Amino acid sequence: MLTRTIGNLVTNAIRHAQGERILIGARRGRGRAEIWVIDDGNGIPAADVATIFDDYAQGAHHRGAERGGFGLGLASARRMAQLMSGTIDLDRRWTSGAAFVLRLRLADPA
Repeated sequence: MLTRTIGNLVTNAIRHAQGERILIGARRGRGRAEIWVIDDGNGIPAADVATIFDDYAQGAHHRGAERGGFGLGLASARRMAQLMSGTIDLDRRWTSGAAFVLRLRLADPA
């Protein structure tokens, strides 16, 4: 499920960002792991932020079948994150492109 979730974020960046680079990073600390998918593309317009994780949402700059997809990637990624007791958020501090962060709780070592 983790692989699919990250794959959805990466696929979203490839299909919709129209940028040149995608950065995937991970951080561990304070009982959780963060996995980042950052692109240098168009970013997410402010008008789309509230709905970007909704089913079939493709954003104002989406050009239909030209870019492919059904608008389910981010919605599915969020649901899978919730099933893993985690969250996915769009980091609005990122001003060039988009930055999504998947946060998961780490299991306590036994």
